[in-house]
Amino acid sequence: AVKLDRETKARSQFFAQMSHEIRTPMNAIIGFARLLLQGKDINETQREQLLMIRSSGESLLTIINDLLDFAKAEAGKLSLLPVPFRAATLLKSVVAMMESLARGKGLDLRLRLVGNLDTVVVADEARLRQVLVNLIGNAVKFTEKGFVEVKASLTHEASGNGRLTVI
Repeated sequence: AVKLDRETKARSQFFAQMSHEIRTPMNAIIGFARLLLQGKDINETQREQLLMIRSSGESLLTIINDLLDFAKAEAGKLSLLPVPFRAATLLKSVVAMMESLARGKGLDLRLRLVGNLDTVVVADEARLRQVLVNLIGNAVKFTEKGFVEVKASLTHEASGNGRLTVI
């Protein structure tokens, strides 16, 4: 058991160090792509290429964060940070971020909000965003033609709790 704990700790430290080393330049790449996208001197082809750079960088950051989360979970150190946010805002943001990926494959990415998703919910927004990016990314990746639709609804229970369902 002691050997396993040492190995788990070493692996977690390695992932933490490597993710930091990779995240720093990746954030610079994403940041510069965002700055260049604000320029007025770029043509539509350049804009699409910059959107792809930004989207790909964000996807790589998600993978890095997933690896780090896995290491934290394995070490029993993964914690959730519940914060209030609007479900509709989060969903629209994630879909907007994934649109260039879908367009790059010739797909239409649709968001259908059922009911009042403008309600404030309390959850770990960052982790939920991560899950949504992964799921939508996989849906786009494995869809050959047509469209990907993200359908979301929020139900309220008598206890005051609710359930966000995303299909």
